[in-house]
Amino acid sequence: MDQDKSKKQLVEWINKYTNVDAIFLCEENVDISFLVRIYGNRAVFADIAFPFNESFAKEFTERFLIYNQTINYNPSDYYSLTKKYPIDYLIIHENKKHKFEEYLPVFISKPYLVYKIDQFMTDSSSKGHRKQTL
Repeated sequence: MDQDKSKKQLVEWINKYTNVDAIFLCEENVDISFLVRIYGNRAVFADIAFPFNESFAKEFTERFLIYNQTINYNPSDYYSLTKKYPIDYLIIHENKKHKFEEYLPVFISKPYLVYKIDQFMTDSSSKGHRKQTL
């Protein structure tokens, strides 16, 4: 699929199916992060864009340090972030999907996959969001 078409489909899905106050974490992809901000009109957890107000510099730095570590995160690490930060969705490139094999994305527009982070809970109440294996 053409990258531009894929990005357009992603933004259309975000606008149609997510709350306006939803917060996205876009793992290692600044282009997608900016698309979420600009065309999806949604907030992102962190990226390289410094906040407009210097009073947010401390929180930006804290989040940016976490953002830089997400390359090593697994699903339960992402879920743990939600205990401190309001993050709703994770967008990854399909080359990272091996870390999420037991979970179903809520949206796919190759090469991007979107996951609802609350499905990464490690207790038994999350079974409905996991892939069923026989």
